Amino acid sequence: FRSRAQATAHGTADSAVMRRFRFRLQSVLRLRGQFERVARGELAAAAAAVSSIEQRLEAATRGRDDCAAEANQPGAVGALARALETGLQRHRLRLEAERQRAEVQRERARLAWLGRVREQRTVAQLREQQFAAWRLAAGRAEQAEIEALAAAGRGQPDRTGAVE
Repeated sequence: FRSRAQATAHGTADSAVMRRFRFRLQSVLRLRGQFERVARGELAAAAAAVSSIEQRLEAATRGRDDCAAEANQPGAVGALARALETGLQRHRLRLEAERQRAEVQRERARLAWLGRVREQRTVAQLREQQFAAWRLAAGRAEQAEIEALAAAGRGQPDRTGAVE
């Protein structure tokens, strides 16, 4: 047969078990993370497009410079080199315009990614705040249980004034 103090102490222990932390917006956090990863991928694709255009632009510049060096030769070789130089110069201008459009697209993708990062960070910070509050409450509940058990063991009244 258990004494009243043992029954109360065990009853307190049974009722004071803290539930696991549950973040109600976990699905929102997960979704924001997916959006951020997609935006990061779009930014990487836009940066790769700019890089590709810059490589083609450098190749066109080298080709134009090579043709310019050969343009001073007399005859058909010089005429062909001048024509190629002119064509490559036009190609460079088209690539410059394409690069500007790609850089604008990259900047839009960067801003979209930063927005997604900010959105995800906001929900993650809310989760951390709620977890900290839960952990504090769990610590307080555990301390109250320890104090109740200690008081029951000494036969002293608990915080409510009841002798256990």
